[in-house]
Amino acid sequence: MRELQHQASRWRDKNQEEIVMPIKDNKYYKEIFEGLSLVAQLGLTMVINILIFFFIGLFIDKKFHLKGIVIIVGIFCGIITGAYSCYQLIKKNENSDR
Repeated sequence: MRELQHQASRWRDKNQEEIVMPIKDNKYYKEIFEGLSLVAQLGLTMVINILIFFFIGLFIDKKFHLKGIVIIVGIFCGIITGAYSCYQLIKKNENSDR
């Protein structure tokens, strides 16, 4: 097992000089993928909240012929609820790290 920790990946750069990089352990990759998954969750949370409130605003706007006012209000409500949901996700992630 200890031999695996001392392995290195080797390749050549454009000047044909050999570059040696140590292989990182699984904990390193786990931290990277946890961070990437949090970023993906935050992005999807914002987009979904904004789209839901946009379509609610669009429906109400078409129903009552309000010339786009409710759509704009819906987008702002989506941004606010999305930001709050992202805040909750970040807090939950911070608590689980401790």
